[in-house]
Amino acid sequence: MKNQFIFNLIVSLLISCTIIAMVTGWYSWYAVSDLWNVQQKGILRQGQTTLRQLESALATFEKEIDEIGIPATRDLSQILDTYEIASTMSASELAELAADKGLDHIFIINRDGVVTNTTLESERNNNLREVCPGFTKLTSELYGRGQCLSTTARFSSTGSGLYKYFYYSPIGSSYLIETAIDVRAYISKEHGEMRFRELFMLP
Repeated sequence: MKNQFIFNLIVSLLISCTIIAMVTGWYSWYAVSDLWNVQQKGILRQGQTTLRQLESALATFEKEIDEIGIPATRDLSQILDTYEIASTMSASELAELAADKGLDHIFIINRDGVVTNTTLESERNNNLREVCPGFTKLTSELYGRGQCLSTTARFSSTGSGLYKYFYYSPIGSSYLIETAIDVRAYISKEHGEMRFRELFMLP
């Protein structure tokens, strides 16, 4: 009888311990899961807030760059007023012209989307219809219209940096003048390198 009592007691203790362990484990898992969910939501909210701040700040800088790039690109058509002139100027001449207008690069693009002249030799003879998705749709209605198009900041096709691009085609012409302004260089020059690093959370 005594042995049976001890056996029952041990079994009861084991069952009790097992139940307590299960309850404790479930509670711990629930607490950790709840904490993880809260942290995830917090991180998501913080990321969304940071993204909105970045978009807002970048939009402000893009407007500033537009005030330089749009008139400068239009002005180029007075010098690069024929395809023959635009396509035969040397890269150094184009670079001087770009610097004088506050631009970083100039590209001359024929009707087929091929870069026939540029300040950036690595881009020469590139077919933008092939290397830049959406180029045809973006520019097809610009040729010969005398209108200037400004794009949102985007990375170059070679991944060399973040640029604002501008496109202009002289009235009645069959070529495009594309120009580019380096966003980082602009922000660093006008607002300080630290502002750019803060904006993109760089060390």
